[in-house]
Amino acid sequence: MRSSIKNKLYGYFGLSIISAALITGITCFIAAVYMIKEERVLYQTTAADLASKAFDPKNIHLIDADYQQTPEYMNVLKYFKSLNESFDLNYTYVLKKTGNDFIFVYDSGDLDDDEPAFLTAYDDHPEILEIAYDTGKPQFGSYTDKWGDQRSIFYPILGDDGKTLCIVGVDKSLDKVATLYRRGIFLLCTIFILITIFGTFAINRFGKSLVRPINQIIGDISTISNDSNLTERSMINSNDELGDLAQSFNALIDKFHMSMKEVNDVAQSLSLSSEEFITVSKKLSQTKTDISTVGSNTINSITEVVSKITNISAEQMEIFSALYEKIQNLYSGLLTINDQADTTLTLSEDVANLAKQGEVSISLVNTSMSNVLKTSTDMSEIIGIINDISDRINLLSLNASIEAARAGEYGRGFAVVADEISKLADQTADSIKNIDVLINKNNSEIRNEITHLDDTTSTLRNILNEIQKMKPEISKINSLSINERDAAEKVKEDADSITLKSNQIKQLTQEGKEQLNVANQAIMAIDQYVINISNDAQKIMTGSEVISKNSSSLNEKVSIFKI
Repeated sequence: MRSSIKNKLYGYFGLSIISAALITGITCFIAAVYMIKEERVLYQTTAADLASKAFDPKNIHLIDADYQQTPEYMNVLKYFKSLNESFDLNYTYVLKKTGNDFIFVYDSGDLDDDEPAFLTAYDDHPEILEIAYDTGKPQFGSYTDKWGDQRSIFYPILGDDGKTLCIVGVDKSLDKVATLYRRGIFLLCTIFILITIFGTFAINRFGKSLVRPINQIIGDISTISNDSNLTERSMINSNDELGDLAQSFNALIDKFHMSMKEVNDVAQSLSLSSEEFITVSKKLSQTKTDISTVGSNTINSITEVVSKITNISAEQMEIFSALYEKIQNLYSGLLTINDQADTTLTLSEDVANLAKQGEVSISLVNTSMSNVLKTSTDMSEIIGIINDISDRINLLSLNASIEAARAGEYGRGFAVVADEISKLADQTADSIKNIDVLINKNNSEIRNEITHLDDTTSTLRNILNEIQKMKPEISKINSLSINERDAAEKVKEDADSITLKSNQIKQLTQEGKEQLNVANQAIMAIDQYVINISNDAQKIMTGSEVISKNSSSLNEKVSIFKI
């Protein structure tokens, strides 16, 4: 069954709008229910907190039956009544626990009831009341008792020790909550109906604005197809997807129009080309003999030229070989001279460095010898002082011996000591004389060595000066050898290049001979090709006649279209 685009659009958009309306409505309903619940919890908690400030919880255990007649009790009940009216509540009350029972202390309903609940037990209390009392935390929930279906919050009031003193209860009828839910459902239905009405109106408007241009495009396509008129175009010019579709359709017709023109031109060109093929085929048949003759003459001329080039290249190759060998010998000699010049320059620098080091070392030795000579002179002076001290000690020992002799028996031991001191002084004097002789001899040898070192230093300085004079000359020789080596390398490179070119010429000559053989074979193949071309020319002539007939038929078919 065929379905129109309009019906499809209405169906798709209608389903989309209904789905959106349902999703939006359900979301709003859930949000409303959540907000109502949270709002009631907040309201009832606020009311319970305000109620807890209307009395003194610390004295609540002291309340008895006489308290019911006091103005304070009535004021608390009236305050609770005003809270009920302000927060739309059913009851506000206060419970204390005595034993296992919860006892009503304050109840806003006692102002109107004939049987007040003052100091009566709450027999059918909900479980959340026990939880609130035990945990000390507010509890919220729904339950049913003898006063009806309630949604309550039990708000514990704690003492300084953290224990629960009493419970403030705030009740709201579940009927009122149900009324709020019914209002939410009504709001949901209203939103759904409004969205559906608006969606239906939007679909109708959108369908008209969308289907009308589509029908126009279909009409334009039908006109072009039925009349074969490629000059017609779609006149839709909207700035949307349908406008883009119309422009794309017009562009397609333009391309098809151009293609048909090109086909027409090709058909005419084929007609002309077929006639030219016939003419060319006749000429190919006539020129077959001329091509064979020209090819044979060309091969003979090329063969003669290649033979001359081969002979000349062979002679040049022999000359270049001899020249290349001499250049190689010259290059080897220059490399040897360059290496020797480098070695000589290096050795001269090494000798100069060693001479400088020797001069420095000899200077250091000369300085050391001078210091040793000075030390020996100082030692001689010290030895003179020691010798003088030895003479004085000897004189003192003699005086001591004389004094010991005067002392007689008492000075005998002292005389022995004086005699030993005298001997020791004599030995010291002899040793000092020997040391003085050795020092004098050593000083003489040191002076001779200093003289020889001065001569050696002078000789090294002369050698160093001569080496310094030789270095510029050796450097010049080295520089000249480097220049000669570079020139030789360039000549060698040129010789290598010439040899390479000669080998290439030789190789090309050989290849030329081979190519001549190939060319000869090619000429023979060309003769065969010319024969084949002549035969193909006959076939082309026949095919050209067929193409001419087909191009005429194609022109007739293209003429159907208005281009």
